[in-house]
Amino acid sequence: MKLPEKLGIFARNLWTESIGIGTPNSEIDILRACPRVENLALPSASLRGLFTSIQDLTRNPPAVTMDGVSRPHFPCNLHSITLLTHTFRFDWHFLVGVHLPGGTPILHNITHLRLVDMQISSYVPHLHLPNLTHLALPLLDIATNMHQFLLIPGGLADHPSLQMVVLTIDERKFLGRPWSRLFDSLSGHEARDRDMKSPSDNFREIALHFRDKDHRAHVILSPRTSEDACSEWAACARGAESIWDKALRSRGDNFFERELPTAYPKGRIR
Repeated sequence: MKLPEKLGIFARNLWTESIGIGTPNSEIDILRACPRVENLALPSASLRGLFTSIQDLTRNPPAVTMDGVSRPHFPCNLHSITLLTHTFRFDWHFLVGVHLPGGTPILHNITHLRLVDMQISSYVPHLHLPNLTHLALPLLDIATNMHQFLLIPGGLADHPSLQMVVLTIDERKFLGRPWSRLFDSLSGHEARDRDMKSPSDNFREIALHFRDKDHRAHVILSPRTSEDACSEWAACARGAESIWDKALRSRGDNFFERELPTAYPKGRIR
Protein backbone atom coordinates (compact mmCIF):
# COMPACT_ATOMS: atom_id res chain seq x y z
CA MET A 1 0.00 0.00 0.00
CA LYS A 2 1.45 3.35 -1.06
CA LEU A 3 1.35 6.51 0.99
CA PRO A 4 -0.88 9.02 -0.85
CA GLU A 5 1.18 11.96 -2.09
CA LYS A 6 -1.56 14.35 -0.97
CA LEU A 7 -0.57 13.35 2.59
CA GLY A 8 3.18 12.93 2.06
CA ILE A 9 3.50 16.43 0.61
CA PHE A 10 3.11 17.83 4.14
CA ALA A 11 5.84 15.68 5.72
CA ARG A 12 9.03 17.45 6.78
CA ASN A 13 10.23 14.70 9.12
CA LEU A 14 10.21 11.01 8.22
CA TRP A 15 11.18 7.91 10.23
CA THR A 16 11.34 4.85 7.98
CA GLU A 17 12.08 1.41 9.39
CA SER A 18 10.99 -2.00 8.20
CA ILE A 19 9.19 -3.87 10.99
CA GLY A 20 7.77 -6.67 8.87
CA ILE A 21 7.98 -7.73 5.27
CA GLY A 22 9.51 -4.79 3.47
CA THR A 23 11.07 -4.38 0.05
CA PRO A 24 13.37 -1.73 -1.45
CA ASN A 25 10.52 -0.72 -3.75
CA SER A 26 8.18 -0.03 -0.84
CA GLU A 27 10.84 2.17 0.77
CA ILE A 28 11.31 4.10 -2.48
CA ASP A 29 7.56 4.59 -2.83
CA ILE A 30 7.42 6.17 0.63
CA LEU A 31 10.35 8.47 -0.10
CA ARG A 32 8.81 9.56 -3.41
CA ALA A 33 5.54 10.35 -1.68
CA CYS A 34 7.30 12.74 0.72
CA PRO A 35 9.07 15.25 -1.53
CA ARG A 36 9.62 17.95 1.11
CA VAL A 37 11.33 15.84 3.77
CA GLU A 38 14.14 17.70 5.53
CA ASN A 39 14.86 15.35 8.42
CA LEU A 40 15.12 11.61 7.74
CA ALA A 41 15.66 8.66 10.10
CA LEU A 42 16.45 5.30 8.50
CA PRO A 43 18.57 2.13 8.77
CA SER A 44 21.96 2.41 7.07
CA ALA A 45 21.01 -0.24 4.50
CA SER A 46 18.25 2.08 3.28
CA LEU A 47 20.78 4.71 2.17
CA ARG A 48 20.56 3.00 -1.23
CA GLY A 49 17.04 4.39 -1.41
CA LEU A 50 18.50 7.89 -1.59
CA PHE A 51 20.59 6.83 -4.56
CA THR A 52 17.57 5.32 -6.32
CA SER A 53 15.51 8.44 -5.62
CA ILE A 54 18.17 10.65 -7.23
CA GLN A 55 18.36 8.35 -10.24
CA ASP A 56 14.61 8.64 -10.61
CA LEU A 57 14.83 12.42 -10.24
CA THR A 58 17.46 12.59 -12.97
CA ARG A 59 15.45 10.45 -15.37
CA ASN A 60 12.19 12.24 -14.60
CA PRO A 61 12.88 15.90 -13.73
CA PRO A 62 10.22 17.52 -11.55
CA ALA A 63 7.43 19.29 -13.37
CA VAL A 64 7.54 23.07 -13.62
CA THR A 65 4.55 25.14 -12.57
CA MET A 66 3.07 28.03 -14.57
CA ASP A 67 5.29 30.54 -12.74
CA GLY A 68 8.44 28.60 -13.58
CA VAL A 69 8.97 26.97 -10.17
CA SER A 70 9.84 23.27 -10.05
CA ARG A 71 7.68 21.01 -7.92
CA PRO A 72 9.48 19.67 -4.81
CA HIS A 73 11.05 16.24 -5.11
CA PHE A 74 12.80 14.06 -2.59
CA PRO A 75 15.65 14.39 -1.55
CA CYS A 76 16.25 17.99 -2.65
CA ASN A 77 15.33 19.45 0.78
CA LEU A 78 17.08 16.80 2.88
CA HIS A 79 19.71 18.16 5.28
CA SER A 80 19.45 16.02 8.43
CA ILE A 81 19.94 12.23 8.74
CA THR A 82 19.57 9.91 11.72
CA LEU A 83 21.04 6.45 11.14
CA LEU A 84 19.33 3.81 13.25
CA THR A 85 21.82 0.99 12.66
CA HIS A 86 25.60 0.77 12.50
CA THR A 87 27.12 1.94 9.26
CA PHE A 88 30.10 0.79 7.20
CA ARG A 89 32.07 2.63 4.56
CA PHE A 90 30.37 0.74 1.72
CA ASP A 91 26.92 1.90 2.89
CA TRP A 92 27.85 5.41 1.71
CA HIS A 93 29.64 4.34 -1.48
CA PHE A 94 26.43 4.64 -3.54
CA LEU A 95 26.04 8.33 -2.69
CA VAL A 96 29.60 9.55 -3.16
CA GLY A 97 29.77 11.82 -6.22
CA VAL A 98 26.02 11.64 -6.84
CA HIS A 99 24.55 15.01 -7.83
CA LEU A 100 21.07 16.46 -7.63
CA PRO A 101 19.63 17.91 -10.86
CA GLY A 102 20.87 21.40 -9.94
CA GLY A 103 24.44 20.13 -9.77
CA THR A 104 24.86 19.99 -5.98
CA PRO A 105 26.29 16.74 -4.58
CA ILE A 106 23.62 15.20 -2.36
CA LEU A 107 26.07 14.68 0.50
CA HIS A 108 27.02 18.37 0.47
CA ASN A 109 23.47 19.16 1.62
CA ILE A 110 23.78 17.16 4.84
CA THR A 111 24.51 19.42 7.82
CA HIS A 112 23.18 17.29 10.72
CA LEU A 113 24.00 13.63 11.33
CA ARG A 114 23.15 11.38 14.27
CA LEU A 115 24.44 7.82 14.58
CA VAL A 116 22.29 5.87 17.03
CA ASP A 117 24.16 2.54 16.98
CA MET A 118 27.95 2.10 16.78
CA GLN A 119 28.32 -1.18 18.66
CA ILE A 120 29.60 -3.11 15.62
CA SER A 121 31.21 -0.38 13.54
CA SER A 122 32.74 2.92 14.68
CA TYR A 123 32.81 4.33 11.14
CA VAL A 124 31.76 7.97 10.77
CA PRO A 125 31.30 9.27 7.19
CA HIS A 126 32.56 12.79 7.94
CA LEU A 127 34.96 12.82 4.97
CA HIS A 128 31.95 12.60 2.64
CA LEU A 129 30.06 15.41 4.40
CA PRO A 130 32.02 18.64 3.88
CA ASN A 131 29.22 20.88 5.20
CA LEU A 132 28.48 18.87 8.34
CA THR A 133 27.95 21.21 11.29
CA HIS A 134 26.24 18.98 13.90
CA LEU A 135 27.20 15.40 14.74
CA ALA A 136 25.85 13.07 17.44
CA LEU A 137 27.56 9.82 18.46
CA PRO A 138 26.62 7.20 21.11
CA LEU A 139 29.35 7.60 23.71
CA LEU A 140 29.04 4.21 25.41
CA ASP A 141 29.25 2.41 22.05
CA ILE A 142 32.43 4.28 21.17
CA ALA A 143 33.91 3.49 24.57
CA THR A 144 33.26 -0.20 23.98
CA ASN A 145 34.84 -0.20 20.51
CA MET A 146 37.96 1.87 21.14
CA HIS A 147 41.11 0.43 22.70
CA GLN A 148 41.83 3.82 24.20
CA PHE A 149 39.00 6.17 24.98
CA LEU A 150 39.19 9.17 22.63
CA LEU A 151 37.00 12.19 22.11
CA ILE A 152 35.77 11.32 18.64
CA PRO A 153 36.99 9.01 15.87
CA GLY A 154 40.30 10.04 14.37
CA GLY A 155 40.32 12.96 11.93
CA LEU A 156 36.94 14.33 12.94
CA ALA A 157 38.40 16.98 15.22
CA ASP A 158 39.89 18.69 12.16
CA HIS A 159 36.63 18.82 10.20
CA PRO A 160 36.45 22.45 8.96
CA SER A 161 32.69 23.05 9.27
CA LEU A 162 31.91 21.01 12.40
CA GLN A 163 30.42 23.21 15.13
CA MET A 164 29.02 20.71 17.63
CA VAL A 165 29.72 17.11 18.63
CA VAL A 166 27.01 15.70 20.89
CA LEU A 167 28.04 12.55 22.73
CA THR A 168 24.86 10.77 23.77
CA ILE A 169 24.61 8.46 26.77
CA ASP A 170 21.75 5.99 27.00
CA GLU A 171 20.42 6.62 30.50
CA ARG A 172 19.31 3.01 31.05
CA LYS A 173 22.78 1.72 30.21
CA PHE A 174 24.44 4.42 32.26
CA LEU A 175 22.45 3.54 35.38
CA GLY A 176 22.47 -0.22 34.77
CA ARG A 177 26.25 -0.73 34.56
CA PRO A 178 29.20 0.94 36.29
CA TRP A 179 31.14 1.45 33.04
CA SER A 180 34.32 1.27 35.11
CA ARG A 181 36.49 1.04 32.00
CA LEU A 182 35.20 4.41 30.83
CA PHE A 183 35.48 6.06 34.24
CA ASP A 184 38.94 4.66 34.96
CA SER A 185 40.23 6.05 31.67
CA LEU A 186 39.22 9.56 32.74
CA SER A 187 41.13 9.79 35.99
CA GLY A 188 42.78 6.48 36.74
CA HIS A 189 40.57 5.81 39.77
CA GLU A 190 39.75 2.26 40.73
CA ALA A 191 36.26 1.05 39.90
CA ARG A 192 35.45 0.50 43.58
CA ASP A 193 36.22 4.18 44.28
CA ARG A 194 34.10 5.22 41.35
CA ASP A 195 31.12 3.25 42.61
CA MET A 196 31.15 5.44 45.72
CA LYS A 197 30.19 8.42 43.58
CA SER A 198 26.68 9.22 42.48
CA PRO A 199 25.47 8.98 38.87
CA SER A 200 25.30 12.78 38.87
CA ASP A 201 28.94 13.12 39.92
CA ASN A 202 30.11 10.60 37.36
CA PHE A 203 28.12 12.28 34.58
CA ARG A 204 29.57 15.67 35.49
CA GLU A 205 33.10 14.29 35.37
CA ILE A 206 32.54 12.78 31.94
CA ALA A 207 31.02 15.99 30.56
CA LEU A 208 33.84 18.16 31.89
CA HIS A 209 36.46 15.75 30.58
CA PHE A 210 35.26 16.04 26.99
CA ARG A 211 34.54 19.76 27.23
CA ASP A 212 38.15 20.29 28.27
CA LYS A 213 39.33 18.29 25.27
CA ASP A 214 37.23 20.19 22.75
CA HIS A 215 34.85 23.11 23.35
CA ARG A 216 32.53 21.71 20.67
CA ALA A 217 31.89 18.54 22.67
CA HIS A 218 28.66 18.20 24.64
CA VAL A 219 27.54 15.17 26.67
CA ILE A 220 23.82 14.51 27.14
CA LEU A 221 21.53 11.73 28.33
CA SER A 222 19.74 10.38 25.27
CA PRO A 223 17.51 8.51 25.18
CA ARG A 224 16.19 8.92 28.71
CA THR A 225 14.76 6.04 30.72
CA SER A 226 11.22 7.19 29.91
CA GLU A 227 11.66 6.94 26.14
CA ASP A 228 13.38 5.13 23.29
CA ALA A 229 15.18 6.57 20.26
CA CYS A 230 12.01 6.57 18.16
CA SER A 231 9.76 8.35 20.68
CA GLU A 232 12.50 10.89 21.38
CA TRP A 233 12.94 11.58 17.65
CA ALA A 234 9.17 11.86 17.13
CA ALA A 235 8.83 14.34 19.99
CA CYS A 236 11.50 16.55 18.43
CA ALA A 237 9.78 16.31 15.04
CA ARG A 238 6.61 17.61 16.70
CA GLY A 239 8.39 20.63 18.13
CA ALA A 240 10.02 19.40 21.35
CA GLU A 241 13.59 20.39 22.19
CA SER A 242 16.14 18.79 19.86
CA ILE A 243 19.26 17.03 21.09
CA TRP A 244 21.27 19.99 19.78
CA ASP A 245 19.22 22.44 21.84
CA LYS A 246 19.41 20.19 24.89
CA ALA A 247 23.18 20.06 24.55
CA LEU A 248 23.45 23.85 24.51
CA ARG A 249 21.05 24.24 27.44
CA SER A 250 22.81 21.61 29.55
CA ARG A 251 26.07 23.50 29.17
CA GLY A 252 24.44 26.41 30.97
CA ASP A 253 22.23 24.89 33.69
CA ASN A 254 23.51 21.30 34.12
CA PHE A 255 19.94 19.97 34.16
CA PHE A 256 21.03 16.41 33.29
CA GLU A 257 23.13 16.24 36.46
CA ARG A 258 20.25 17.54 38.55
CA GLU A 259 17.82 14.97 37.15
CA LEU A 260 20.03 11.94 37.79
CA PRO A 261 19.51 9.93 41.01
CA THR A 262 21.87 10.29 43.96
CA ALA A 263 22.76 6.58 43.91
CA TYR A 264 22.90 3.73 41.43
CA PRO A 265 19.99 1.27 41.57
CA LYS A 266 20.52 -1.98 43.42
CA GLY A 267 21.09 -5.09 41.33
CA ARG A 268 22.82 -3.38 38.40
CA ILE A 269 25.29 -5.36 36.31
CA ARG A 270 28.84 -5.40 37.64
